[in-house]
Amino acid sequence: MEKEEYQRRIEKNFLDDVGLFRKKVFSMITPKKAWPHTGNVTGWQLAQLLETCVAALNKPGLLPDMQSTWKQIMMAQLQESVNKAVDVYTNELIHFAKTHFPCKESQLMDKHFEVQQRCLLFYQLNSDSVTDAVLVDEYRAKLMENIAVYDDTIGNVINGGLVYQFLQDNIEQSSKLCTALVTELSAEIDKLSNQKSSSFEEVKTVIEDVKQKYSKGAKGPKDKEKGDELMKKIGDFYFVNLKWLRKLEGFVSPEMAKEEESRFFAHRNALEEMDKLQLERERLDQMKIETEEQKKCLERNLERERLQRQKDLEDIDRKNKEQLANIQSANKETLDKLENQYQCRVDDMQKEYAQKIETQNKFINRLQDTIDKLELGLIEQKKSNQKLSEEHRAKADKLEKDLKKQQKEVNQQKKEGRR
Repeated sequence: MEKEEYQRRIEKNFLDDVGLFRKKVFSMITPKKAWPHTGNVTGWQLAQLLETCVAALNKPGLLPDMQSTWKQIMMAQLQESVNKAVDVYTNELIHFAKTHFPCKESQLMDKHFEVQQRCLLFYQLNSDSVTDAVLVDEYRAKLMENIAVYDDTIGNVINGGLVYQFLQDNIEQSSKLCTALVTELSAEIDKLSNQKSSSFEEVKTVIEDVKQKYSKGAKGPKDKEKGDELMKKIGDFYFVNLKWLRKLEGFVSPEMAKEEESRFFAHRNALEEMDKLQLERERLDQMKIETEEQKKCLERNLERERLQRQKDLEDIDRKNKEQLANIQSANKETLDKLENQYQCRVDDMQKEYAQKIETQNKFINRLQDTIDKLELGLIEQKKSNQKLSEEHRAKADKLEKDLKKQQKEVNQQKKEGRR
């Protein structure tokens, strides 16, 4: 009847009479007082009270207890207010999660406190008609427990309630996003390992691009943790590929975390020392090869000379025999003289040849001594290099153990910091 569309269908005189009747009725009645007469009863409360009383009267042998019944009505009203406030909180946070997750934890907590205040105000407005202050406070506490549960034993940390579920969901979404981003960017870093870069500046450009992509794409509580994983991946890339990176134009020591920096420089110094040892080893090997070549060349020359000497002696012997055969018929004295001359000449040539052979043997012996000394020096150098490599390896292992210990202490401090 109060709607305008219906009033147009009813006669005005009738509506006027109904209005006068309502005024007269309302002027004669007063609001019902709530138990224990400290406030007015609402229509909803009165209807609930009547239903409860009628239900009790309909059961044989039971009489309605007005005080207990009234308390149940107030408890039902407060519980309904709590349920509505929880629904308001849940809907607000679900909408926030859809539009903002993953986000920083502080951003989520700001939204939590904002919506929590509105829910408390909503609860207060819906519980004004309840006159029992103790019950109002009890259900307000239930509302707060539904929203957030705090553990005072570990530093007032949230470990239950609706907000805890949203916090965990935010962490999970952040972890998935950041993990996928780290996996994608790690693939870009792995592509650098094909050693096709022409300068170190190209490598730095790709690494910086990876860092910027992560900085722009990473969100939520897992941003820092997964970012540290990406930085460790970058450090491992430099560490594993340092040998060929050092050969690129414009190479400089890259920036990295302190715990990775010491390991990187130790590895770089070890590689430099190994390069020096390799160059020294190559130089000694080359000297040995050259010495062997000289020895072989000398032996070939000596053999040629020996063969030539032997041929010369055979030629002389043949000629002398021919001469002897020609003059055998001549004077025997002349023959003896020629034979003596021949023998002296042969003896002189043999002495001369023996002296040359002795001189060449001495030279060969000195050359052999030089080769032996070079081989001994090379063996000693190899032993020294091996010992030096073992010392560097021991230093590197010790440094890595110290780094792991420091990392463990840092992680322990982080855990204590979170607590």
